[in-house]
Amino acid sequence: TVVIPDEQTPLETTVDKSAQIIYAVAPADADQTSIDMHFHHLTAYGKFSLTNLTDEVSSVSKVKIVAPDGVYISGKWNYLVNTEEIAVHTKDISNQITINTTRTEDIWFSCGPVDVSGKTFKFVVTTDKGDLNREVTFPADRKFESGKIAQFSINMEGVEVPTLQSISVS
Repeated sequence: TVVIPDEQTPLETTVDKSAQIIYAVAPADADQTSIDMHFHHLTAYGKFSLTNLTDEVSSVSKVKIVAPDGVYISGKWNYLVNTEEIAVHTKDISNQITINTTRTEDIWFSCGPVDVSGKTFKFVVTTDKGDLNREVTFPADRKFESGKIAQFSINMEGVEVPTLQSISVS
């Protein structure tokens, strides 16, 4: 069992190091004095940017990705030795990832391999003005695949900053 963290802090040019799951395989008939190892990524990767963010926002502190119910992107996964793949575990799984970042471009994350074709995800961007919410439906044939990077952008145009309500006390 491996764990893909549901809270990640990416670096400037790559995902959170604790969110990368890499394994190595040596041929069964390998010479024991000199073994050639073949490394593979179990996790899938994403890199996205927030475009057309309102000028009212001066800082971002995190982005939460919420997949639809039944679509698991973090938590426990099982490594299947025979197929060299990972499959979602039966418990301690999550459809969310929180990315701690101040960036609005090239925001990296790691997730389980999952088909997101036609599925609608919610992105919650925490800013100095409050949370901004945007739902994004991925196009057909879109997948997060082990060892591959899915790149996309989220158009924040039209997402309004929450307004503070004043309460009068008598």
